[in-house]
Amino acid sequence: MLSGGSDNSGAQVARLACEGLSIPQISTRLFISPRTVQYHLRKVFAKFGISSRGQLHRVLPGDPDTIGSR
Repeated sequence: MLSGGSDNSGAQVARLACEGLSIPQISTRLFISPRTVQYHLRKVFAKFGISSRGQLHRVLPGDPDTIGSR
């Protein structure tokens, strides 16, 4: 499970991406650069062995503040 610091940012980015927001929309909402959004998405994808936003729903838990393990 992701928790705290950068992991929390990754959870927020993943949740917003799963909701269908674009990278620019996520960066504006979280006050981070688009490159930082891409970085967090790459880390989440690698951690859970997924390759697309469409697969995020499989790794997102019911609690919107965290990402659970598989």
